[in-house]
Amino acid sequence: MRPSAGRNGMRRPRAPVQNDRLVAPLIVNIVFGLLVMFVSLDRGHGLHYYPSTLLFTLNGAIAVAVAVAGFLFPARRYAFLVLSSYVVSFMFPGFYYGGKGIPRGDDGCGFGWLFFCGLLCLVGFFVGMGTLIAGIVSRSRSQPPGSRPSVALHVACFIIGLAACLFILMVGLWPS
Repeated sequence: MRPSAGRNGMRRPRAPVQNDRLVAPLIVNIVFGLLVMFVSLDRGHGLHYYPSTLLFTLNGAIAVAVAVAGFLFPARRYAFLVLSSYVVSFMFPGFYYGGKGIPRGDDGCGFGWLFFCGLLCLVGFFVGMGTLIAGIVSRSRSQPPGSRPSVALHVACFIIGLAACLFILMVGLWPS
């Protein structure tokens, strides 16, 4: 008897895999996280010159790690997609503090950081929200009406993430 067989030697029915639609948004988050990592290491000079830029690099690495965890744990793929989408969406604090660590007078690196990483930060908000919406829509289409994800929960998570970004920004702007 095979290990997957039931009492009668028949195979137990498997739960339908409905997470296949979530693969494309996870791949988008992985690619965007890798892009953020490589551009921030290039523009921020990594550990050699400006270590404050590593927070932005770490943000991209967290987005990649969480999205890869979505592939490793298919039963929790939706949760990892939501988390990686929020990490991609709210990259502004890492960008802001990375730019604060670049000394004044270093216009080449400072302007490159502002243009390239700032543009990635802005695009990242829309990419993260797009992958989150794609995940919500694909999950709500594949689930019965009683078990669909709560829109209020996602709105609350978005507001909490936005409030956390604004709080971090305000603490950073506070004169010390």
